[in-house]
Amino acid sequence: MSPSSSARARILVRGNNDVVSIAAVRSALIKERWKRPEEILSSVLRAAYTNACLNPPLIEEIAAGHVLCPATASRMTALHSGMPHTTALNTVHRQALLALLL
Repeated sequence: MSPSSSARARILVRGNNDVVSIAAVRSALIKERWKRPEEILSSVLRAAYTNACLNPPLIEEIAAGHVLCPATASRMTALHSGMPHTTALNTVHRQALLALLL
């Protein structure tokens, strides 16, 4: 076995702490002023776990990127979309991320 194939074999071994991406959903750009960012994110989260056929209590962590929604609203939105209060939520604001990269 060559060194590269043994390294590949070690990477492919499954562990209890592995990160698994189950679903990714993106909302369309919405120009209507009556739709709040929290409502958009709530529908996106519901679509993600519905499309992946997941029971919300099984979801341990959510990572959400956004442009409009403040982080506190994101947490409330996760609860509104049916996630349990034990589900961790990480949000990344796109404009703040661009400022760090520039």
